[in-house]
Amino acid sequence: MILNKCHFFFILLVFSFLLSKSQSSDIRKAEKYLMQTMSYIEEENFEKAKYTFRKIENLNVEPPNIFYYYMGFILYETTDYNISEEYLKKYIKIDGKNGLHYSEAKKYLKQIKIRKKEMNRKVKPEMVFVKGGSFYMGSNSGRENEKPVHKVKIESFYIDKYELTVGEYKKFCKETSRALPTEPRYGWKDNYPIVNVSWNDAKAYAEWIGKRLPTEAEWEYAARGGPKSESFDFSGSSNIYDVAWYNENSNNKMSRIGKKLPNEIGICDMSGNVWEWCEDFISNDYYQESPKSNPKGPESGVKKVLRGGSWFFYQTFSRVSYRYSENPEVKNYDIGFRMVKDAKAKIKYKK
Repeated sequence: MILNKCHFFFILLVFSFLLSKSQSSDIRKAEKYLMQTMSYIEEENFEKAKYTFRKIENLNVEPPNIFYYYMGFILYETTDYNISEEYLKKYIKIDGKNGLHYSEAKKYLKQIKIRKKEMNRKVKPEMVFVKGGSFYMGSNSGRENEKPVHKVKIESFYIDKYELTVGEYKKFCKETSRALPTEPRYGWKDNYPIVNVSWNDAKAYAEWIGKRLPTEAEWEYAARGGPKSESFDFSGSSNIYDVAWYNENSNNKMSRIGKKLPNEIGICDMSGNVWEWCEDFISNDYYQESPKSNPKGPESGVKKVLRGGSWFFYQTFSRVSYRYSENPEVKNYDIGFRMVKDAKAKIKYKK
């Protein structure tokens, strides 16, 4: 049903452009973007459809009213609910109850209201059990510090399903009389990852809550899906759009936790969204001498490991084997963390 409507829409939209007073170069560009968008919708790759469709808005063209309905539809599929709502309301305001897609637009608006309410609910902290096993760490096709690929054995452990949230970090600040980090331009939202925290801050929180930061090996093992790994490039998929927020789909900001698909063992956002601190010091040649069982990184160093990429970086930084680092006192608006706990330890949550 969607594809039939889309085909009709594109015919109508191209026809409208041809009748407009737009420059011929803009008409050709619009046709190109429309064809690309249609192809992406047929593939159900709505992130790319959104990217190409929005290019039309920057052209010297006058799209028909139905443009706003389909823009709202695409943004709904990419979970950009606030912007989707704006486009759908604009379509209804212009075309009214007699609009071709009035009933569908109303249904989408109803669903947006429900989903926004769900998104505002507090997310309880949750840990995922990662059964121990062996895996091949690193990548021979990656950067030099990802080489060589080497076999590593990891003991069982628990890891946070989500990156630590603002809501959870607020409790820590309140009980320890700490100030919250400087907030991002869009303010603090309880179900978003805490950011602008240093390695020292993350370490202090982990000790306070009775957990610890993951070793770099534990982090990569969990990101790859542990014993259920399907050898994806990113955590949970080789299609980054399925599992990660990065520079091409993030709208230049981080997202609420858990909006993308989890990986093979149910962990979310290990690729993209925010960088995650690990316990280890970084060493670019550590893999050449790494212990075969439960490696914990060099005994000393200057910088600490960061993993996972972020909303600000290109997709290659979100690969499960990509290694990055910063000084332990560094803070940024795309750096957060998650924690682990030994398998034999009892998990407790602070109210």
